[in-house]
Amino acid sequence: MKKSSELFAVIRNKRISLPAVEEAERKACEFVRKLLVCGESNSVLILGPQGCGKTTVMEAARKKCLSPEEKFIYNPVVIDINGT
Repeated sequence: MKKSSELFAVIRNKRISLPAVEEAERKACEFVRKLLVCGESNSVLILGPQGCGKTTVMEAARKKCLSPEEKFIYNPVVIDINGT
């Protein structure tokens, strides 16, 4: 039986195709492009505590889904909700 580190060395550089995930990613990128470039009235609600990566997720989506020359509309509305 191979050690797990040997197994990971074998599969590390191989791309695994997951059609359902790839389709979801394509649809998400299409949504992000319409939202950021076209300024469509769709909205994105990202919830989470401070510092959990909400802005990082949006930046990653922008970088993955838009080409560098595409301009985008970024108009965040931040609402603090006290849950107590």
